[in-house]
Amino acid sequence: MNKKLYFLLLALSGLIFNQAYAQNQSSFKVIPLGIKGGLDESNLSAYMIAPAKSENFICADAGTIRHGIDAAIGNHLFKGSPNDILRNNIKGYLVSHAHLDHVAGLIMNSPDDSKKNIYAIPSVIEVLRDKYFTWKAWANFANEGETPRLGKYTYVNLQENVKKDLEGTEMQVTPFLLSHGPAYESTAFLIGHENAYLLYLGDTGADEIEKKYAAGKAMGTNSSAGCKKSAESYIH
Repeated sequence: MNKKLYFLLLALSGLIFNQAYAQNQSSFKVIPLGIKGGLDESNLSAYMIAPAKSENFICADAGTIRHGIDAAIGNHLFKGSPNDILRNNIKGYLVSHAHLDHVAGLIMNSPDDSKKNIYAIPSVIEVLRDKYFTWKAWANFANEGETPRLGKYTYVNLQENVKKDLEGTEMQVTPFLLSHGPAYESTAFLIGHENAYLLYLGDTGADEIEKKYAAGKAMGTNSSAGCKKSAESYIH
């Protein structure tokens, strides 16, 4: 092959690769409202996700909402009031599992929120419906569970490996099951927009522990006794 032609093709292939890489890098914008679990209630897991050129966000988990929005406004990521961002920019919630450090912000901000969907697998919706959005714990802002039902939130049951449109956004989600301790499900969300994808992982246990539990379950034994030392890891 002619050397000049070879170097031209090499340069073009590099240019195409770099353009594709840059496009992929800017396919989504992710604004963390909180990144930790457990003790710091002002910084619990919650991530606003949208296509790069959109202001229609889905919130992946919702441990901290209002404080995170305040911080994002302070860092010039949003214009407007916190209530405007909560009501108008967050179009729905993806809840990976129902531990409080992943749902506290959703629950506490529900009186000021707007009508939208909560997307989750059935076991997560069961906890939200029967434990949190009840009239003894808080108030039932959802469309299922104890009466009266205020209907602000609509539960959308997700099925593993089945794609679902995220209403009010330009994105879709495909859920995959994770384990977050003995008999406790968590979720990974594959979020798509056009030909780009972002994978959000809910909490899961260490491989060694999960394999030990799975082996014990297959043998019909209770493996939880062997996992007591790691019990705290299931909470965060």
